[in-house]
Amino acid sequence: MLKRTISALLAAICLWSIAAAQEPVYAGNRDFILDYKLSGENISSGITLSTGESENFFMLNIQPPVHYEPEEIVPREYVFVLDVSGSMDGYPLDTAKELIRNLVSDLRKEDSFNLILFCNDNELLSPKSVSASPKNIDRALKLIDRQHGYGGTELNNAVQAALDLPKQENTARSIVIITDGYISGETETFDIICQNLDEATFFPFGIGTSVNRHLIEGIANAGQGESFIVTDKADADETAKYFRTYMEAPLLTDIQITYEGFDAYHVEPVTPSTLYAMKPITLFGKWKGEPSGIIHITGKCGTEDYVADIPISEKNIDNSNCALPYLWARKRVERLSDFGTFKDNAAIKEVVTRIGLTYSMATSYTSFVAVLETIRNPEGESTDVDQPNPLPLHVSNLAIGCGYTVGSEPGMLLFTVLAGCFAIISFKRKRKITQRTSL
Repeated sequence: MLKRTISALLAAICLWSIAAAQEPVYAGNRDFILDYKLSGENISSGITLSTGESENFFMLNIQPPVHYEPEEIVPREYVFVLDVSGSMDGYPLDTAKELIRNLVSDLRKEDSFNLILFCNDNELLSPKSVSASPKNIDRALKLIDRQHGYGGTELNNAVQAALDLPKQENTARSIVIITDGYISGETETFDIICQNLDEATFFPFGIGTSVNRHLIEGIANAGQGESFIVTDKADADETAKYFRTYMEAPLLTDIQITYEGFDAYHVEPVTPSTLYAMKPITLFGKWKGEPSGIIHITGKCGTEDYVADIPISEKNIDNSNCALPYLWARKRVERLSDFGTFKDNAAIKEVVTRIGLTYSMATSYTSFVAVLETIRNPEGESTDVDQPNPLPLHVSNLAIGCGYTVGSEPGMLLFTVLAGCFAIISFKRKRKITQRTSL
């Protein structure tokens, strides 16, 4: 699996270089999207160990079954957090409506759902999640159909509102965030998610001609879910279908992993996510001592308890997996820095810097430096040039808010300011007319 993944990534880099060279019309103003699939039908499960001069690493996979029965799926709770701001008007919001309509209409009687619409404020379908009855589904669809896209984008308040909803026991809660991602304060969003990993799995669905991938992919990384992106209306139905298939089968919840006789440490991610039928769980970590002991995995499969043991021995050592240290380092940096809650912590900065230097990684505090011996400008003269930095293709200037920093779009604030100016002008004109009449 690892070798195939590395090969695919190398192929992606090569294809990107070819596309960039052959399509200068793109001019770097839109996303480069590569669709590919691996040749293998199954992903390996179990544990792989590697040894090094100073540190040892391991990769643990928890593989979902190829086939499963409906009774193995635990009761599901979907909380949809839908962006109805101005930049979502048109096909993004229409696509979001259809996505939610399809997901809600396919729920079972033991499932539940809720809906939070957000722009400047939040609008909640119900104070607590409701059953997927025809009456509740119709109520939700009518609420969605009334939306047309307006105002700013205050995502964090909406995410917190979703987490504050009363949670039902023995239920797999999935928070589905549907947005184009034009907000400010991505770090605060990641903070909220990282602090509530034991409450839900987060699935971001990015819709728009050029979505904010840092936010969408960051939510998936921080929330241990999966990201889905639609940039073309023609791909919306297929992506939505895959999204629905992906989410509909949470097979193992309340997962706990313990190590007996196996000295594991610095395991990433710290909190295992829900095991879905289409998403194996992968953990990276370090180990020391002898390759021995047992890894215990427990959880809830439907209404039944799940227990599995993975024995550790020298047979699990495969030093050809030279990428394991770098995969672990990348995961740890993501949690601590890229999508974590510790960005301004001096101790964390030191840890991330040390990881970057040790594993030759570009991080928030380390970078690659190229030194050239040839002097290209011996006179030392230079000319300043204004370099345009356009927004991605088809993205309105409203995406950056024209200096508006509370949310990403001026929305109602701009409307209020304009309305206030109009009122002042009208008042002054009326006052002049009154004064002339009195004279």
